Amino acid sequence: MFKRLKNLVLIILFISMIFTLLACNSSKEKDKSTLNPSEIKEQTKDEVVSLLSKEEQDLVMNKYYKLLTENKVVGDISDFIDENIGGLDNENIEIMIVSLETYLSTTNSSVDEDYGLLHEYKDYVSDEMKSYLDVIEREASNIFTDGESLNVDIVEIMDRAIEAEKHLDEFPEGKIYNKIYDLYGQYIKGALLGAGNPYIFAEDGSTIIKEEYLEKYKAVIEKSKSSKTTKILSKYVGVLENENGDLNSHSVNEFYDNLDILIEDMFLR
Repeated sequence: MFKRLKNLVLIILFISMIFTLLACNSSKEKDKSTLNPSEIKEQTKDEVVSLLSKEEQDLVMNKYYKLLTENKVVGDISDFIDENIGGLDNENIEIMIVSLETYLSTTNSSVDEDYGLLHEYKDYVSDEMKSYLDVIEREASNIFTDGESLNVDIVEIMDRAIEAEKHLDEFPEGKIYNKIYDLYGQYIKGALLGAGNPYIFAEDGSTIIKEEYLEKYKAVIEKSKSSKTTKILSKYVGVLENENGDLNSHSVNEFYDNLDILIEDMFLR
């Protein structure tokens, strides 16, 4: 009798477990069926931030300009951008990032640090700004001059000049045109005048340019014959050859004096 009672208890417990499992499954299926499809989507996807109204965007931009004029630390400014950039239209985003770049130029941060911060917003900006970031990337990783000497070879400097030239040709009416134009001029002068003293390219104890530098100029000319940069180089090499390589000759010094005008003539719009 005890054995039959024990079996009866086990059967009851087994049946109870089955009903419990069925009830749980039924509850889960009911929960799924009552969920709104948008609620399910929100569980698997981050919320998409919609654009602010024009008035709200104007308010954000005014707050941003105030931060810049108050000379806040860069971290505060970047935090503000991160919090608000998702609600801005492309035009305001572009203005915001360009203004950030201008602000960074007034701080003591390095070019590498500036590039690292600006690059964080590359996906948000226009093709012009993306091109600008591409141009300064090499400069950020290795500044071509510290103001006293050249840190990279003149072939590399001329290569950077040609990259800057392509940007200027592609975006002649761009918002950052002048920044790249100034950088381009620095590259040209760096390749021809060094850090302000062209005699670093001369033979020791002489004003005659070393043959190796003439050959480097000619190699760049041969590589990119149709560029504005190589046209400037060709004029320079021609003057040097007419003066037997004398960097102190009247014609060469005259070329230096007119270099800004020559560059400007190449980019007349």
